[in-house]
Amino acid sequence: MVIEGPDPLFEELAALIAEMFGAELAHLEVLMFGEADPTRLWGAHGRPNIERVRGLARAARQDSRTAASDDGKQVCIPIPQGHAYLEREHAFDAAEIERIAHLVGRLERLIARITPPPGAMSLSDQVRRLKQQRVYEALQRHEWSVVRAARELRVARSYVYRVVASVRRQRRRAATLCCA
Repeated sequence: MVIEGPDPLFEELAALIAEMFGAELAHLEVLMFGEADPTRLWGAHGRPNIERVRGLARAARQDSRTAASDDGKQVCIPIPQGHAYLEREHAFDAAEIERIAHLVGRLERLIARITPPPGAMSLSDQVRRLKQQRVYEALQRHEWSVVRAARELRVARSYVYRVVASVRRQRRRAATLCCA
């Protein structure tokens, strides 16, 4: 299995879900299957305890339905080959969990439309995605300083700005598809 770093789109989706439901932490993960090894695409908002996420995700997959912690402060919604996890200070009620599950179902369909499996991507698309990922990771390491990220990657600042603009266009396209 190919394990990539956080995917910019998945990070944005995790942040969006967290914001919509007042969660401090969110984790979104999907396994993409193609001709090559499966690829794990994921994104997080905050720093959830990964062991807690994995435990609740296992419970959700086993039951094929939403799993919640005993106190109701953590929920995990299974999706094919993945999950969406949310955590907050106070318990989620049944209506919120139903709305989260509905939203995650819509996101699942959206993700399938905009992230083809690696085997279905052209080489140039794979290279573009890798470059975006590397730029995004460098920006995160340098607290979004374009100058320091460009220096680390040994590229021009204008290149970093172009990559960021490209990711923003993808996010806008994703938002248009999600809300259409």
